[in-house]
Amino acid sequence: MTIPEPLSNRTWHCVVDMQRLFAENTDWHTPDLAGILPNVVALCEARRERTLFARFRPRPAPRRLGDAGEPITAAGGP
Repeated sequence: MTIPEPLSNRTWHCVVDMQRLFAENTDWHTPDLAGILPNVVALCEARRERTLFARFRPRPAPRRLGDAGEPITAAGGP
């Protein structure tokens, strides 16, 4: 892949949310992920030293404590 100009030596490639969580059958499934993956990989390979990865971490679901009433989160709130 040829990187188009005007990307300078100061340009960073930030990869956001390229995780199995989005490729697999989850609540966060992203159907187009497989289609964009080759371009993301090419950019990463072209500028390895200027690539950053950000990672999505979903919050755990609130746990239900007790038998009745509203769900209570692990932090103790409603």
